[in-house]
Amino acid sequence: MNRIVLQLGGEQILGDIASDVASFLPRLVAAIIVLIVGWVLGRLLGRVVTTVLQEANFGRFVRGTPQETKTATVKGSPADWGNC
Repeated sequence: MNRIVLQLGGEQILGDIASDVASFLPRLVAAIIVLIVGWVLGRLLGRVVTTVLQEANFGRFVRGTPQETKTATVKGSPADWGNC
């Protein structure tokens, strides 16, 4: 009975793993940067929209409609309006 012995080169496997991790890190850093930039831009845009709606007296456009109780007064950020 012949035995087949599978020998794995430990150094080669560790080198492959290190290479894979090293090639993945720049993509991870880029994804985190995109996430942070998107979050900051979203916050800024939310503030701009909230200010514009408050200055335009947005509540007057919905008076007498079913939406009056939900949006008659603009408060908070647009991200919070989904809870109305």
